[in-house]
Amino acid sequence: MFPCLVRTLCCGADADKLQNAGSKVGRLARETSGHCVETNTKSQQLIAFATDVKTTFVGFADGIDPSDFQNVQSLVSGDKMNSNIALAKEMDDLALQCVNKSMEMTKALKEGIEALPEPVKKEINDDNDEDSNTDQPDLPDIDKDIEELEECTKNIDNMNFFSAKEAGENAFEGLTNKGEVCQKVFGSMKDFADSIVEINDAFSNAKNCCGKIFTVVSEAKEIMRSIRLAKLIQLFAESAAKLIKSIIALMKAVMKKFKGLSPDSFKESIKGVADSVEGAISGVSSFMQSLVGDKGGG
Repeated sequence: MFPCLVRTLCCGADADKLQNAGSKVGRLARETSGHCVETNTKSQQLIAFATDVKTTFVGFADGIDPSDFQNVQSLVSGDKMNSNIALAKEMDDLALQCVNKSMEMTKALKEGIEALPEPVKKEINDDNDEDSNTDQPDLPDIDKDIEELEECTKNIDNMNFFSAKEAGENAFEGLTNKGEVCQKVFGSMKDFADSIVEINDAFSNAKNCCGKIFTVVSEAKEIMRSIRLAKLIQLFAESAAKLIKSIIALMKAVMKKFKGLSPDSFKESIKGVADSVEGAISGVSSFMQSLVGDKGGG
């Protein structure tokens, strides 16, 4: 048997613990990548629905009349809307699962590193200090996206029949745009997860004692990179979950508002405005006639 010349630094059992952690992390990263693919499939369906509804609102070039309102009401307060709200809730649940798995990945790798002897841990930490600025992509400005959705929700809450076209069009434009933001965020998360899989597969494949120990030391930088990537997944997933919750809130507000308005009350509102306009015209006409009468009398 070939003697292990580096047992004074690290033994095979020590390396086994980190290697086992790597195997676990690889599995979790694969599951996370799958969740990202599933979420983006769902978000694509949500975008398609929002785009269709937005197109319907855009088609009301001269505003919404009572028959138009009935059509759009059935679209945004019926089964289709319910199914898309359910779809968004599934996306939210998947984002939460990604958060949990990323935390498991970080914990497993840190515990594996902690089991190593001090000289090896120092080697890993030194490499981490030198490479700590890598893998730091800019996170999309989720707060701004959430503010825009909240403004759309406010406009829906304050909507009346005459502002329905603009408020509805803006709401579903917002849902379309933010659905695309979700796709970008989960696309980035998938890239992070795939990188973790690649790193930990290579690390977990070392078989003999010396191979395991050599891998621990030589791949220290990549081990720490896995931890950074797992933390990025957590950060991105938490942000995505906040955005998805705002999407759900807007969809619920649209459904509630349109469901609470009836075509009959729409007609009454139009009639009321028409009567008011007619009364105003009549008043102006009477006033003008009185002026003419005064001039004739003078």
